[in-house]
Amino acid sequence: MDSCRSGSGQSFAATTSVDTNWLFTARPRIGWLIQPQLLVYATGGLAVTSLKVGNNVSDNCAAVVLCGLPNLAGASSGSETMAGYAVGGGGEWAFNPHWSVKGEYLYVNFGSVSTTLTTNLAGAAVPNTMTTSAKLSASIARLGLNYKF
Repeated sequence: MDSCRSGSGQSFAATTSVDTNWLFTARPRIGWLIQPQLLVYATGGLAVTSLKVGNNVSDNCAAVVLCGLPNLAGASSGSETMAGYAVGGGGEWAFNPHWSVKGEYLYVNFGSVSTTLTTNLAGAAVPNTMTTSAKLSASIARLGLNYKF
């Protein structure tokens, strides 16, 4: 049997990557004094981040099966600075006149970003398309120690 049609040496790989490196929030908080040293609060406002998404495909099957056509390969990526929202709440306890500790929970949500890769073998009637999209939301829990001057 012709080795080109036997399926030996065929490989296919598709990879996707999603990345964000920073988060900015601008949000007021409104609170209630439960005791003179204990504040419970709600917070909400703007959240901003840079969301990157990419995809990559490689396939030597077409070259192996059809003998002589180039390998199918390609990559695409998209990046966008995204604005979303942040909501949450927490508590802060002043354990002396200068020091306080706090715990906070935030939920952030952003839209989605996508990228589309289109590859076409020489002479093929239908292109191969791969779309990758990423939607980002996150739950964040934080602890803090504050010093007041």
